[in-house]
Amino acid sequence: MILLLDIGNSRVKWGVLADEGRISGVASRSLGGHGIGGIAESCWSSFSPTRVIASNVAGSNLAGELRGWVWATWQQEVEFLVPTERAYGVTNAYRDPSRLGADRWAALLGAARRPHGHLCVVDCGTAVTLDLLSADNVHLGGLIVPGRRLMRDSLVTGTAGVRYTWGAEAVLLACDTGSAVAGGALYATIALIDRVVADLVEEFSAPVTVLLTGGDGALLLPLLAGTVEYEANLVLHGLAVTAGV
Repeated sequence: MILLLDIGNSRVKWGVLADEGRISGVASRSLGGHGIGGIAESCWSSFSPTRVIASNVAGSNLAGELRGWVWATWQQEVEFLVPTERAYGVTNAYRDPSRLGADRWAALLGAARRPHGHLCVVDCGTAVTLDLLSADNVHLGGLIVPGRRLMRDSLVTGTAGVRYTWGAEAVLLACDTGSAVAGGALYATIALIDRVVADLVEEFSAPVTVLLTGGDGALLLPLLAGTVEYEANLVLHGLAVTAGV
């Protein structure tokens, strides 16, 4: 039993990897700005993993807290994924490979295990990241923009008159400020992905499939043009690759 942890900026997702390579028991919790100890104690203390493999983009303090809890509970070290120049048949485009986000690297490793041509791997979470993976598993670079929530928050905190009510409906032509903000953030995300993919198709003179993951992935899936696939647990699948199962 291997515990896989996808620790993002706002949420942690986990799953259990069995000997046959199947990931089960996938669940997630909001970090809520309170660290990871409470989640670990309430959700994982009954587990008995042989290994703990993690992707972490939430910072060194949280990583230290997780290390301490895992050692105290199971007397094990956490295996944090560190991006490298090349691993598991995937080549990293970054000049300093270690500076690529661990979640982006894990997503690329997971995507590479699927039959594919050119893939635009889009992770829609707190930030939206887009990474192009070639048909021969070479990472060709990518982009990072704020996710929908960050877009909304930046308007609320950076302006005097804009207010957003949680749950406001995203519509094309809004008649209240909350809906205008929600719709604007949604359309900005859709337009970005569609335009980037269109430019990639022109650049490489080849089809490009969008592979969506992240918290907003299911929402965006029916709204995008072109060929789009969805894998909710892509980062966990990438961590499973590093487990060698």
